Amino acid sequence: MNTRNPNPIRKELEDLAAVETHLKNPESTWFNVVIQDVDLTSIDGQFAAANPDGCHFLGCEIGPKLATAIAQSPTCLLFPKNKSLPFNPYRAKLYAPEELLGHFTTDNLDVERRTYANSIDWKTYLTVADPIDNKVFTNDSVDTILSRRLHDTSIADALSDLLQSTKKKGVVAIMGGHDMRRQAKVKTTQPSTPLGDEPWEGQSDDSVYTRIALLAWKLTNEGYLLISGGGPGAMEATHLGAWFATRPLPRLRAAIKTLESFPEFIPGKSTEWLIPAMKVRRDDPLPMADEAKCQSIGIPTWFYGHEPPNPFATHIAKYFENSVREEGLLAIATHGVIVAEGNAGTVQEIFQDACQNYYGTYGTAAPLILFGRDYWDPPVMPVYVNDKAKKVFPLVRKLAEEKGFTHRLIVTDALREILRTITAFKP
Repeated sequence: MNTRNPNPIRKELEDLAAVETHLKNPESTWFNVVIQDVDLTSIDGQFAAANPDGCHFLGCEIGPKLATAIAQSPTCLLFPKNKSLPFNPYRAKLYAPEELLGHFTTDNLDVERRTYANSIDWKTYLTVADPIDNKVFTNDSVDTILSRRLHDTSIADALSDLLQSTKKKGVVAIMGGHDMRRQAKVKTTQPSTPLGDEPWEGQSDDSVYTRIALLAWKLTNEGYLLISGGGPGAMEATHLGAWFATRPLPRLRAAIKTLESFPEFIPGKSTEWLIPAMKVRRDDPLPMADEAKCQSIGIPTWFYGHEPPNPFATHIAKYFENSVREEGLLAIATHGVIVAEGNAGTVQEIFQDACQNYYGTYGTAAPLILFGRDYWDPPVMPVYVNDKAKKVFPLVRKLAEEKGFTHRLIVTDALREILRTITAFKP
């Protein structure tokens, strides 16, 4: 069967300099060229005179002469922006945290509340769901729905561009619950003891949040690109660890102590949750020379838009469609998926990744690591509501046995075993 892609490969131009370079080349043609989110008004007459036949314009600002040339061409396509919406459906790059969340000063709560209320993140969420009950609107007009689909397509394209340019060993996802507490230690009557030979392996009284941050710190130092769902809890710990990857571990632990000042995400308290995180970013900024090494990608969604994205991811790929976001997040985790304790959404992601491995959707089955033996493989299912442990591992193992990827499935409490499994994998 011929599997060649029948669709033409189009050249993408995403800034004015690239357009001008193409324009100056006498041998250039505009057929199979896509210009995305570029202000072309400064070269209006020059571009119009160059015969733009065949060019596709996505969300570009154009002048009257180019508009006339496009209208007269039977092969040009123009997709204008819907300026009544707070988001740009055609953006060519992923978001930076400050772009979505605004610039916090972390000094005045009333000012910070106004800052977040005026942010792209919050204004966009108000077009998606009712902020009182967080229920997603079901009666949106078709042009708004189309703008969201175009936005998600643009984000997926920008994410693909970033992944193709990265110099990392591979992509590792860490999944887990949004309600995991920002907690340095857990209360215990036992003395704290090392869990391994290396400081990054943690102490016996370290919280799960701390241990995820330590693991992310180590994996980033090993050269992997860390991704997560981009929200609070375990997701935040992932990006926090990557953020501090080039700094000593005591500074990471100090940051966790700072974050404890607002220990758990509470709906309706987004600003209060963001403030200590922005304080950590302000007081311990990412060194410019370390930006590439400490890179991580958060992939949140406005479907859960009452949860703001955590600001420790260096890049944010925020989607409207949660189904597209989750499938894509797991698909790009080429070197493994690590799952810490979580709720229904986390369980869904375990089986979604197992399904990808089961059917070989994206090639070789990558490691699927359930972090927390007592949580994911308790001797019996707990009968108490407050005990959220879930006997998930046996069922996933059954799927792995049917398709022969049991060697890629583990449940463990040891960070060293997780590291060994990830580094040994060769896709």
